[in-house]
Amino acid sequence: MAHASTNLWGIVASFGPSDLQSDHLEFAMLRITNFDMREKLVFLVVGGLSAGCYVILASALHSLALPPVVASAIAYVLCVPLGYIGHRFFTFRSRRPHRWAAIAYPALQGLALLMATAITFISASVLKHPPIVAFLLAAMITASASYLAQKHFVF
Repeated sequence: MAHASTNLWGIVASFGPSDLQSDHLEFAMLRITNFDMREKLVFLVVGGLSAGCYVILASALHSLALPPVVASAIAYVLCVPLGYIGHRFFTFRSRRPHRWAAIAYPALQGLALLMATAITFISASVLKHPPIVAFLLAAMITASASYLAQKHFVF
């Protein structure tokens, strides 16, 4: 049973009555699982590279005497194109027109920034968690929401 498409829907849609045999079904489920894992792993790698560039750039800007908040904001904005290109071409392998994705991705990043800020504030200021816990919670929740939004709405 060969599948030309790496698209999950293409794999599922190509099932026929003979594919209900256990060996065919196991192979198909293994392909679906591998597809999902590849996408999630690449999402983490692209996101990690973007985050690393952000930290390096924000630190460099701060070393030029910019206040931390200003350095952070500038670095964040400058790293959005890197994340867009990485997720569009490597994570999701999107064919959606740029006219949609190039608007939706920065808008999503703006929402993600607001979400991370709100989670950090609630966690650290209201719930009195240590800052590192607040940062980790914000990163995990925001990254998960961003993955789902990118997968289903942006790309």
